[in-house]
Amino acid sequence: MTQNNHIYKGKNLEDLKFALVKQDVYSNLYCSPPNSYGYDIISKTMKHQGPIALFTPIVNSSYIIVSTNKDDKETAIWKEKVHDCHHFQMEETLYETRYQFRSVVSSETVCRPSELAQDPEGIDWSQFDVVITMDNPVPARITQNYPQVIWAYFITEGCMSSAKKSMVEPITGYDLYLTQVLIYFIINLFSFFFECFSFFFTFDIIFLFLKLLILFLFFSFLSFFFHFS
Repeated sequence: MTQNNHIYKGKNLEDLKFALVKQDVYSNLYCSPPNSYGYDIISKTMKHQGPIALFTPIVNSSYIIVSTNKDDKETAIWKEKVHDCHHFQMEETLYETRYQFRSVVSSETVCRPSELAQDPEGIDWSQFDVVITMDNPVPARITQNYPQVIWAYFITEGCMSSAKKSMVEPITGYDLYLTQVLIYFIINLFSFFFECFSFFFTFDIIFLFLKLLILFLFFSFLSFFFHFS
């Protein structure tokens, strides 16, 4: 998509308004009602902590759950979990099982995501400067009507085919791919045209240490190489 990014020049972080969006079919992240804020959102996670920095006092963010139309081909990336990821195939043989989860009470959070979901067609997305989604809950037929908005997205599992395709270019209707993998930070350093950014989704101290160690070894190697070349 073509963005009018010049409108963001000179703006501070507190001047921007963000939205984090997931489909009700996504069995992770927060199960909080509309117009919730801060701790009221992140305390109702169904599994992972997610990008909690978006809900700190210095960031103006909203959290939105949107309804899923299982027959909408434009928002069908969530089905790839079952078709592409072997560990999900063992848990559920048909994607309809995941679709039915919308109305099931989570064992960790007493919540029915479908009861909190809004129709993406009925939301005024122009109120946001940046919209970050899990997979693609907002179809391209909607995002293309808001070119002033930066549309960014996570792919919820690295084994999904859209995650691999996004390393080449963003999916239709979106501008930026937010990878959960720290090592792609190195790619960002050497490419100004790569529409993929390292943006952490979960916090795991062991894996974070290992990733930072990899980065340290990488830059140590570069320093050694340029010093003796």
